[in-house]
Amino acid sequence: MMKDFQSQGLFGARDVSKKFLTFTILSLMNKMKNIYALQNLAKKHKKVASFLKGIDKTKKVEGLTLGKLRLDIKNI
Repeated sequence: MMKDFQSQGLFGARDVSKKFLTFTILSLMNKMKNIYALQNLAKKHKKVASFLKGIDKTKKVEGLTLGKLRLDIKNI
């Protein structure tokens, strides 16, 4: 399975440990980027959720009120 990833030298295949180490590090780096992106999204979600809890739910949200609410959420 690993023959396709190996470099070839004068005496045959080589650099097995280097190739798999590189692949593993790149794979982990990509996963960490996704994890950081999810963490940032979760932080934003919590901020918006706490903002929305403070809104008076008895008032009707329409027109200019809705526009202001959307701008406030966008700023958060």
